[in-house]
Amino acid sequence: MKREAELPATGSLAPLFYAFGLITAEELQAADPYATVQDTNFLSWLQETVHEAVRTAEQHELLKWRIRKYRDTLQEKFSLAAVQVGAEYAVSLSEQERQVEALTTLEYGLSSLYQDGMAFEGLSIQLYHPDMCPVESYAYMDENGDYQMQTSYMKSYIADDGTVHLVADSSTIKEQIRALDLDRARMLAFVADFWLGRVKELTPAVQGLLGVKAVWCDTKTEQNSQKFVIWAGYLLEKREDILRCLGGRSFAFSLIVHSESDGPLINFHTSSPILNVRTDCPPQHLIEFLVSETGVAASEAATEVQSSREREEALLEKVRKAFGLKCIIKICMNDKVLEGAQRLLDNADLIKGSVNLKGASLALDDCYEAQAWHGRV
Repeated sequence: MKREAELPATGSLAPLFYAFGLITAEELQAADPYATVQDTNFLSWLQETVHEAVRTAEQHELLKWRIRKYRDTLQEKFSLAAVQVGAEYAVSLSEQERQVEALTTLEYGLSSLYQDGMAFEGLSIQLYHPDMCPVESYAYMDENGDYQMQTSYMKSYIADDGTVHLVADSSTIKEQIRALDLDRARMLAFVADFWLGRVKELTPAVQGLLGVKAVWCDTKTEQNSQKFVIWAGYLLEKREDILRCLGGRSFAFSLIVHSESDGPLINFHTSSPILNVRTDCPPQHLIEFLVSETGVAASEAATEVQSSREREEALLEKVRKAFGLKCIIKICMNDKVLEGAQRLLDNADLIKGSVNLKGASLALDDCYEAQAWHGRV
């Protein structure tokens, strides 16, 4: 059946979705009034969209390298333990540019204070651009006796793990640093590093004792690290009893040990190769689960999930090579995405004859909304 659709110059695919019955006439009208749409060449638009995505990805990679290099330079120059700016992953070029601005401001502040005799050795710094930092609201009484609310960006502070949190405001950066007790920050960082070190030491021991694929621990806070160390230590104290109960068993799932108080002590889903265990889970309770029929079924399910993921990764890799993609990922967790990947592979020659996807990053989803994120289409 032949289907026709007029696409707007904005690149909206709503008319195309309507032509294939994916949306209603009301949804089409709400998304983009069909009567006002001008005709456009879909393949030309798609090719230009791909080219723009590739260009954006190249810019993103360049800025990512620049930010990483700048952070390394500051760490070496001022003997810092670490520098993190903004979120761990920048989602746009503008955010990356703000990160560069923030690092430039930090270098200015540290250089000025270093010349005044201040030392920054061993400090970890979390930096925020003024336009993207957490905000604080507080109430005050004005001159007329009325209560007012005012919002401003966060004040600098030292976290429990010793990380120094700063706002990259060139007019206040030096005063922010001067106002902090940097010796206290170093002491807290030393304690946090001790607990992280213990986590790294105990993790392989727990993995070997339980016979699981891997063991991970939530170390976002010092308290979480402490709870894992205490839990792991208690577990290892009962090594002989545990080895006798397990009888040399091994399991196909991995363990995530967390400190969240809600949810069951042990949680496993058949669609995941991960067993979630709380740090307040008694060792005996965990061992009883592992040797039970439920534990055996969980291990078998994890084996199937892992095999399925390996088949999935192999298929996606075939698609990547067929189109010369930089990378291909799936967004949602269902079989429709894999069906789509197989269709791409089956029709690769036809698609490549119409659109050149070489160098692009492809995200497969089960919905019909494209996003410009790191040059991904």
